[in-house]
Amino acid sequence: MTTLNLAIEKTPLERYVPPEKPSLVGLSRAQLGEILIGLGTRPAQVKMRVQQLWHWLYVRGVTDFDAMTSVSKDLRAQLAAHHTLARPEVVAEQISADGTRKWLLRLPGEAGGAPHEVECVYIPETDRGTLCLSSQVGCTLNCSFCHTGTQRLVRNLTAGEIVGQVMIARDRLEDWSPTLNPSPASGGGKGGGSAGGKEIGEEPRVGALTKEKPARASSCTYQSFNLGAMGSTSAASSQVMGGGIKPGMGIALETSPLAEDVEVTGPLMASFYVSSSSEDCDLFLTLRNFDASGNEVMETGQQGSPVPVAKGWLRASHRELDPDLSLPYRPYHRHTRRQFLKPGEIVKVDVEIWPTSMVFAKGHRIQLDVQPRDGAGSQGYLHYHADYNTGTNTVYAGGEYESYLLLPVIPKA
Repeated sequence: MTTLNLAIEKTPLERYVPPEKPSLVGLSRAQLGEILIGLGTRPAQVKMRVQQLWHWLYVRGVTDFDAMTSVSKDLRAQLAAHHTLARPEVVAEQISADGTRKWLLRLPGEAGGAPHEVECVYIPETDRGTLCLSSQVGCTLNCSFCHTGTQRLVRNLTAGEIVGQVMIARDRLEDWSPTLNPSPASGGGKGGGSAGGKEIGEEPRVGALTKEKPARASSCTYQSFNLGAMGSTSAASSQVMGGGIKPGMGIALETSPLAEDVEVTGPLMASFYVSSSSEDCDLFLTLRNFDASGNEVMETGQQGSPVPVAKGWLRASHRELDPDLSLPYRPYHRHTRRQFLKPGEIVKVDVEIWPTSMVFAKGHRIQLDVQPRDGAGSQGYLHYHADYNTGTNTVYAGGEYESYLLLPVIPKA
């Protein structure tokens, strides 16, 4: 006689029914790319557009497509017509004396059925925070100490409903990163900016160039290194060209689409407050011009190769200025000694950028890349191995940190 052991497992009572306009929250990069292609985005632009959406979703935490200022109005309208940025609904919030927060969240049931509720709990600790997420309505574990474990399993949560809990916690804890916003000047003036995000996220970190100086001081941290094809950390553009180092590192800052043609003629400079986890910090700046479709407008350089608008370089240890030769629009560095950094020490650096004469057309965007090594359009330049390119660099702006980009904008007649 054969004895059969019966294993009784809870099975879901319901299945998830997606809403008519599903949220983008929780979708993978591949899924976002499929949506963009379905909306008519050209394949060559999909990767860039996915990066923009990812930034606005998970770095800025926006809840409205209109807040995605680096995305074209047409694409924003298309996305809003078919999708949302919705999180689960917060039904109730409890905050204890020790700072623990519990949220009761409402999720949709089957079509025409009653909604479901789950909990999400944030527990603060001295050196970190713990976030407890729900992954199911009900549970299969039957833990005697847990009331939820005694309930029938109704259904598993979707990736969007789980990720949405993290986003709600960040909403309520005000944990979203303000963006680094060094500002383009108008008519020879200068503006400030704010920096956000002390985490090291997707590279490059995407930010905004604005005219207003934010009152709040903040910072943005990025990796200062990557292993090249020769297995070393290097700033050499030969490795960039050879594919040994990915081109997207550091911070990419861009304006909103220009409301009119903007002529920039004359010397340029950028001023930053920076720190590094190493003894030094390389700053490679690239000023770029992107059309309304997101394509970079390159010019022809003196060697016949395509080049961006302008470039600038500075090693933080060479930041010492010659006060007699420096001008407000042209920093002049002594280069007579190295002032090494202490880990975490915040210093001011002024970076000269090549003079230019360029008309940025209406609808175009001005972008400034701040990178730890050569970026776009560096075919003619070779830089040496730098052992200190390890760890992270941080740029500070806003409040007491007056970081800015100075552009000589020619006023219209």
